[in-house]
Order: sequence, then C-alpha cells, then structure tokens
Amino acid sequence: MRKNSTLRVLNLAGNKLTGYIPNTISSSCNLRVLNLNGNLMGGVIPKSLANCQSLQVLNLGHNQFSDRFPCFLRNISNLRVLILRSNNFNGPIECQHSTSDWEMLHIVDLASNNFSGTLPRPLLQSWTKMMGNEDESHEKYGSIFFDMFDNHDTMRYNKLFLVLNKFLVIKLQKLLATEPYSVADHIFGYYVTSNELGGRYLDSVTVVNKALQMNLIKIPTIFTSLDLSSNHFEGPIPQELVSLRTLNALNLSHNAFSSHIPSSIGNLGHLESLDLSKNNLSGEIPLELVSLNFLAYLNLSFNHLVGKIPIGGQMQTFDSSSFEGNEGLCGPQTNDCSIDEVGHSPPTLAYEMHRSVKWNFLSVELGFVFGLGILMLPLIFLERWRFLYWQQVDDLLYRIVPQLDFVYEHHRGKKYRSLRWII
Repeated sequence: MRKNSTLRVLNLAGNKLTGYIPNTISSSCNLRVLNLNGNLMGGVIPKSLANCQSLQVLNLGHNQFSDRFPCFLRNISNLRVLILRSNNFNGPIECQHSTSDWEMLHIVDLASNNFSGTLPRPLLQSWTKMMGNEDESHEKYGSIFFDMFDNHDTMRYNKLFLVLNKFLVIKLQKLLATEPYSVADHIFGYYVTSNELGGRYLDSVTVVNKALQMNLIKIPTIFTSLDLSSNHFEGPIPQELVSLRTLNALNLSHNAFSSHIPSSIGNLGHLESLDLSKNNLSGEIPLELVSLNFLAYLNLSFNHLVGKIPIGGQMQTFDSSSFEGNEGLCGPQTNDCSIDEVGHSPPTLAYEMHRSVKWNFLSVELGFVFGLGILMLPLIFLERWRFLYWQQVDDLLYRIVPQLDFVYEHHRGKKYRSLRWII
C-alpha cells in the first residue's frame, strides 16, 4: 500500500495474520475496500490510513486491535462502512469535529469492545446518511430480507428465487458450528445484479440483524445498521439516535443505558430489528412501537420496564422471550394484566372509611394509655407523691360520704390518720 496506487480492494479476511498495520500508507492510496476481518492483528489503527481518501469499506472486526475510537477517520469523506467489532477498543467515542464529517456512513458496528461513556450527540448528528430526507423512501428501491432459522428444505425458496431472478441471485449456505463468532445457524447473503434495486458497491460485510448474522455479499447503499452492543455505554438514549430515520437495524444490548425508551423511536419507520436487551431501561414501553410496521425482531428483555405491553401492529407477533426479565410488565406474552389489576386494585371508599374508623379508635386507646401512664408512674416510684395522692383522696371521700370519719392512730411514735366507716 506504500506505492501501489492501482490497488482498489484488499481482502485478507479469515486468515491468521498477526502483527500490525504499518503507519506508512502513502497519499497515493486508492483503496476502496480494506477487509482484515477475522485475523489476529493488533496494535493501533495507523493515522496514515486517512490518506486513503477513496476508502468506502473498512472492516477490522474480530482482531486484537487495542486503541481509542479512530476519530481521524472522519477525514475520509467517502467512508460508508465501519466495522470494529470484537476487538479491544476502549474509552469514549466522542470526537471533536463538525457535523459535516462521517456524512456517508450507513453501517457502523462497534460491538463487543470496551467503549464507555455516553453517546455523543455531535457524533450522531454527523451521520447524516442515516437520517435520510423527508422525501426518501425505501419503496423506491425495495428491500428483501429472509430469516433462515432452519433451511433443510430449500425447494420452496428456489421457486421464489426463480421469480426474482431478474434482480437477485440468492446464495444460502450452512454455517459451520466451529465458527467462533457465529450467532445463527445460517448465513443470508445476496447479490445485487441490477442497478434497478438502487446503489451498491463491492465487498461483503457481516451484520447482526433480527438476531441472525447476515453476510451482505454486495452491500446495498440503502441498508443502514448501527450495532453498539456489548460495551459499557451508559446514560439515556439520546434524541439524536432516534433521529436516524433510515435505520434498518439498531442493537444497543448488553450496555448500561438508563432512563426510559424515547417515544420518538416511532420515527424509525424502516426499522426491522431492535435490540435493547440487558440494560437499565425503566418506565413503560412507548405506544409508538406499534407504528413500526416493518419490525420483525424485538428484544426488550432484562431491563426494568413496567406497565402494559402495547397491543397492535407487529407487537402481537413477539413472544414472551422479547419481554422476559421485566417483572413490572404485563400483557398477553407475560403476566395477565387483569390478574395484576385485581391484585393491585385501588382501595374503595368503604375500605378507606373503615380504615379511618379503626385508626380513630386506636388513637383514643393509645392516648388513654399514655395519659394513665403519666399519672400512675410517679405514684409508683415516688413515695411523697403517693402519700399526697392518697391524702387528697381521703379528704375528698370525707366530704362527700357522711358515714366516713377520720381515726387517728399511733404507731412506733408516729401519728397516722385513716378513714373509717362510722355506724
């Protein structure tokens, strides 16, 4: 890459290459695709890589790179795909830059690293390709995706592929169980052979969509994906993130995001896959999720969500696994809301009145016992008080009962007065 200005694609993926990328890339670099995925390379991303101004795809996934977020790549104005998955990148992803950078990015995969901190708003605002325009629509191009959980009988798919042969050549192949980073049983790949389906460019990239690992053999420019899963991001989900209206797949799972799910997530009208599992999200599931008509995969499990699961649209197609680990949720997929409401129904007026009467009686009893205690305790423990008390009682009885009279007695040299009944 030092002097070869004619090299356009360098694909060394799936080897066991070691070492590092030398920081000697010349300004004559014309690379459009650099794919080093699935090797054993380490070190840092060289700053001289920014000399490759034509670079569109950078795939460094599944290596051992240890570096901060490569902010200098913002200088590559044509960069569309950035894959840093499963490395040792760390620290925040915040960059000091203007919102005009990163404007062509539409696939970003930073999953399974050690990135931390909150999601920087300026960085999200700079991904203008993911925001789209108001008059843009995927209907102009169309998009076809298949979930391949099991493909033992491919005959019915072959019939469909013959119909679509004018536009697509579909390639399905079984994943080997020994693949260290596979998360599904099959790879889904497709070739775009006609410009009628919109823009595309060479090289393949693997993205996780709908809980499946998809290998996009030729990357359509209309496909947008953001995967930040398995890092240490925290804080609320920023509004700028749900402004990326053309997203097809969004994965924020296995982080420490908190607060509520923003209701504006309903703006992501093209979203097909949403994974927010294993965070610290709280509050209710926004009703706006019902409006996501293309949503085929949803995982909100293991958060702190409460309330009723919205009904309608695609929400009714998801089973309990999409919501498990949220003890406060109820709905057809989890706990029955009617049972929950009976067990936690608000107290009636009669109950409130009964409780008020019981408290009134209790307060009177407590007051009586407390007052009696104040009177009796000095009489029990203070002899002088006890003598004066009984003397006052005798005087009172002497006045109101004529048959009572005082009798004086002498005992051990002392004179005592006692009250006797006189017949």
